[in-house]
Amino acid sequence: SSGINAEYGGTIEEAFLLMFYLHAVCKVYVSAGYTHRPVPKQFVLSSDIIEKSVRDTLANNFADGSFGVKDFQAMALELDKEGMCTGYPYSEEVSQLLGWHDVDS
Repeated sequence: SSGINAEYGGTIEEAFLLMFYLHAVCKVYVSAGYTHRPVPKQFVLSSDIIEKSVRDTLANNFADGSFGVKDFQAMALELDKEGMCTGYPYSEEVSQLLGWHDVDS
């Protein structure tokens, strides 16, 4: 085990973003046609490279503990726009990025 799961995914926001990325990776995998045959070795990254890449990305972009927060806010805002009334608070910054300025935060 890489230990990444133990460090991230402890909040709803983190879990959402991790699952979003996992879903994206799976879509690429299926689209590439590797569902019934092995991935060619030249396309397989070692677990060390993956671990380093993830740790570097998280350390550089989410050192303030904001991993997944804006992404989850954006998803909640989109659901609210569709009339779902999530009740999840989102920032004015996320509202402006998505072009919706009617925010109760």
